[in-house]
Amino acid sequence: MTAAISTNVPGSNVTSAECVNKSGWVGGEFRNGDNVNHGFIRTPTGSFTKFDPSGSTDTRVKAIDIAGRGGTSWYAVEAKRATSRGKPAETTFLDWGIPTEEALVTVRQAVPDLQLVASGGIRTGLDIAKCIALGADIAALGQPLLASALESTAKVVEFLGGIIEEIRVAMLCVGAPNLAVLKKIPLVRRDPSAIRSKALELNSEP
Repeated sequence: MTAAISTNVPGSNVTSAECVNKSGWVGGEFRNGDNVNHGFIRTPTGSFTKFDPSGSTDTRVKAIDIAGRGGTSWYAVEAKRATSRGKPAETTFLDWGIPTEEALVTVRQAVPDLQLVASGGIRTGLDIAKCIALGADIAALGQPLLASALESTAKVVEFLGGIIEEIRVAMLCVGAPNLAVLKKIPLVRRDPSAIRSKALELNSEP
């Protein structure tokens, strides 16, 4: 018979185990007599490590990075690497994942009070404005910024200036004087197929 390993942090009043991996590592939070939440990690052997984030008195989750489908796909990266080595590229799961906009709306409904970071396929200031309107507090982007960084610091500054200007234009277009108003702008779901059809119609005109 194997004895179970307790998840109760020694000396705690309340312990909440919030995640566990296949190896048996457990993470969560506990509350001592100081009535303040602290974090803990329990190893598979049963030993505990207690911690507090630097300068923090509460280790509960403060923000979530959505990181939906649309950004860097490491599955696609590995498929490309396989091709470069002369091996067949596996493409079955290239489209796997929840699009950023859908994930953002779903998570915002689930956790209305948490800070949300929208990332995954963010390329323009318009993308950022849309994410904020969908419930994000801030957005993050990687590839476009890294491309500028490979050129020079000036290119990074120029790129970010363009992003800010695009956000301002988007806010002007919907009549939002600030980000708080942008978050409350009424949303309309557009039919992508209808938009493509209209674009083809315009392109075919003499």
